[in-house]
Amino acid sequence: MNDEIVEFISNVDSTSFDTFKNNSNIECDYNIDSNIFDYNCNWLSQIEEYLPFITYVVNLDYTNNNNSIVLKSYENRVIKTLIYRLYDYLLTEKNSVNNICNNSNKSINASIKSTIDNEEIEINLSIKSKSLIDDKKEQLINSIIDRIDRLLSITTNLLDSEFIKKLEDVSLLQENIEKTDLFDQDINYKKTYELYILLEQYILNSNDEKDNNSIEDRILVTSYLDYQLFKEGFKKYDNPNIYREYLEKIIEKIVAESSMDEKSFKKMLTKKFEGEYLKKKNREKSIQTVFLKTQDNYNKQVKDALRALKD
Repeated sequence: MNDEIVEFISNVDSTSFDTFKNNSNIECDYNIDSNIFDYNCNWLSQIEEYLPFITYVVNLDYTNNNNSIVLKSYENRVIKTLIYRLYDYLLTEKNSVNNICNNSNKSINASIKSTIDNEEIEINLSIKSKSLIDDKKEQLINSIIDRIDRLLSITTNLLDSEFIKKLEDVSLLQENIEKTDLFDQDINYKKTYELYILLEQYILNSNDEKDNNSIEDRILVTSYLDYQLFKEGFKKYDNPNIYREYLEKIIEKIVAESSMDEKSFKKMLTKKFEGEYLKKKNREKSIQTVFLKTQDNYNKQVKDALRALKD
C-alpha cells in the first residue's frame, strides 16, 4: 500500500487499522476510467518517428541472392516480432481511448464487513459520476484516434507485405532480444531495436496501470475513516476537535494528491465556510425569534393572571 496512505490512516488510529483490514470481507465492483487529459500519448509521437525505418527494411528487395540469405536473419526475426506486437498494442490503446469516450459513467459500489473489539461493522460505499465531454475534449479524443488509425493502417500493410509472407515459417521471439552488431551499424535496424525496447516499456507500464489492488486498498481506507468518525460521533460528539483533526487530514491528502492550487482551494473552502456559517446564523436567529416570542407570550400570560387576581 502507498506509504502516504499508511501515514494518513495511522495518524487517526494506527492500532486498529490492521485489525480492521485483516478482518474485512470486501465485495466491490467499479468502473473507473482515467480522464482523457490524463492519457499519456507520448508513445504516439515516438512510434510515428520510428515506423518509417522499419518500413524501409520491410520494403527492401530480397529477390537477389545476398538479400535472400539475410532475409531470415535474427534481426529480421526481431522486426517480424516487433510488427505483430506493435499491431496488438495499437489495438489495445485504441480501445482504451474509445472506452474513455464511451464510458463516461464512473462508479464504485462496495460492501465491507469487519470485526473490531467484538463489534461487527458493516459499511456500504456508493459513488457515481458522469464525465461531461465538451468540444475541446472531443477534438482531443478524435485527434488521438486518427493518429492511432494511421499507425494501424501502416502496420496492417506491413503485416500483409511480402517480407512477412516470406518469414511465415519463422517463429516470433518470446524472450528478450539481443543487441547484435547490425543493430549498432545500420540506422534502420538501430531504430528497430530502440522501438522494440520502448514498446516493451509501454506494455509493462500499461499492465501496471491496470492493477486494481490499490483501488480496493483506498476503499478500505475510506471505509475505515468513516468508521472512525462514526465511533467518535458517539464518544466525543460534544468535542469539535475531532472534526478539526479530520479536516487537517483531508487537507494533507488534497495537498499531496490533488492538482488543485492554493488559491482555488482557499476560494472553495471560504465559500463553503461562509455558506455553512450563514446557515448556522440563520438557525440561531430562528431559534432566538421563537424563544423571544415564547418569552413575550409567557410574560403576557403572567401579567394577565396578575391583573385578574387584582380584579
